[in-house]
Amino acid sequence: MKICNINYMGVVALFLFSILFVSCKDENKNDAPKIQLDVSEIIVEEGEAVVVTVSGVESFTASIAPENIASAGVSGNVIRVKGIQAGKGTLTVTSGEYTVSCPVTVSGDFYKDTDVRIEGWKNDIVYPEKEEGYSFSREKGFDALGLAKSRSIVWDYAPLGDDATFFRISVSGDFVEEGEILEDGLVVIREAGQPDRSLIAERTVLNKISGKRYWITFEFGGSRQDIRLVADGF
Repeated sequence: MKICNINYMGVVALFLFSILFVSCKDENKNDAPKIQLDVSEIIVEEGEAVVVTVSGVESFTASIAPENIASAGVSGNVIRVKGIQAGKGTLTVTSGEYTVSCPVTVSGDFYKDTDVRIEGWKNDIVYPEKEEGYSFSREKGFDALGLAKSRSIVWDYAPLGDDATFFRISVSGDFVEEGEILEDGLVVIREAGQPDRSLIAERTVLNKISGKRYWITFEFGGSRQDIRLVADGF
């Protein structure tokens, strides 16, 4: 009769090694590069360009489909997206087998279009006066937080009868000269079930005046896409 000597310590060691090996392989799966863009949507005018910053990977390629609406050029960790013609498309950034996409909207000439509108807030341009069930109002002497400011105008866009949702945008200035650098550019957004979001513009420019209608750009630097407003003042 043969007696088998089993090295229990060796078996245990082998078992533990196999667990560690599997664990290491699982962790490696979680080490996939995470491509991150500094914007969630891109709105650019025909003939104009915006810069998108990419992080999380060392190298990448970028493309836009369809190709006829915009071009994408890569330099270092930034993508320069230039509008070609009005339309909608998608920017795709690829690093190895990993990709991330971002919607692209190319709008017509910002200054030629006289419709009241908000660009850069949502993926689509918002035309407040054409939206049924919504109100779009303006008030002088207050900002988007409701604080009294003598030189300020606030525009309020909200569903009728719904205090839980609104988009308010305000700025202070004289509003008398095209190219005027305005002050206190502020956006406050409230969505149902979400805390209020306040966006403070790094710079706000009065681009154009036509009668009482203003074309205003709220610039946020690299923090997010600029917001452009066309609306009546006083």
